[in-house]
Amino acid sequence: MNEAFNYWLIGIQYLRLAEAACNELVGRENASGVVFIGAVDWDEYLEATKWSDHSIGIAILFNFFHGIEVLLKGFLSLKAASPPRHHRLSEILMEFEKEYPGTRLSSLVREYTEELCPYSPLGQFFRTNAISVDEWYEALKYPESKSGRSYRHTDLKYGGLDTVHFWKSIGNTAILLRKEAVQLSRSID
Repeated sequence: MNEAFNYWLIGIQYLRLAEAACNELVGRENASGVVFIGAVDWDEYLEATKWSDHSIGIAILFNFFHGIEVLLKGFLSLKAASPPRHHRLSEILMEFEKEYPGTRLSSLVREYTEELCPYSPLGQFFRTNAISVDEWYEALKYPESKSGRSYRHTDLKYGGLDTVHFWKSIGNTAILLRKEAVQLSRSID
């Protein structure tokens, strides 16, 4: 149980970071640009847009998915000698669902993996780059794949007010994932 607990503590920190950053982004209405009268001061621009999707959106999503991965691996560590050593969320989720069928935690993860809305910024990003959620670890961490293929991250940036609901949903889901993980962990003998 100690190994699982260590995974859960780390996973929850990644989710809390995603939640907090989403709250800031949403609270500032995802400011994608600032109108200046006269000369543009670069430091003022950076300050005004530091909580925008074009400044932190990719990092938010990396932390969100990494939190999910680590939480699920914590539960899997209770059932196997060691958790999976890869980052393919669809496979990790499938293993989790075999061991813990019908959980709310699983349903929440599915909303951003198997059942991801193709019109969300994240769904568009995956479609634009012809990748699946299983490639999140590389695609949200680097500008190109190991084979040298460039990733286009534009779908995750410059959404302005049109994407505030998406970022709010990510933040709210991070909260629910944490709560459901705690509830499930307490139900385990």
